[in-house]
Amino acid sequence: LNLWSREPEKEVLQTRSIKDLTTLPKAIRNLFMTSLEIPWQYHLLHQRAFQKYTDNAVSKTINLQEDVTVNTISKIFITAWEYKLKGITIYRYGSKDHQILQKCSLNTSKYC
Repeated sequence: LNLWSREPEKEVLQTRSIKDLTTLPKAIRNLFMTSLEIPWQYHLLHQRAFQKYTDNAVSKTINLQEDVTVNTISKIFITAWEYKLKGITIYRYGSKDHQILQKCSLNTSKYC
């Protein structure tokens, strides 16, 4: 497709995302979203589709942005209950002092 060059690479390394990268077609940007960029409704629909064919519970963590509201969190759990989902967890980005996965700049250490 010849869509990549050094210029977009620099921006992606800074922002840790391609969602605002106008040099890429919107269809490509929508295809490669991070878990923080996927709307919570789609996280629930994904679990709903999978759980439909599973006898046991399916556990799903929904990763949310730092600025998520209490009202949104309430909507998530109510919708999950309405969908009869059995295992929903939410994680608000930055809610802990230390977290395993995080947005950060590229580590150029020889050990990475």
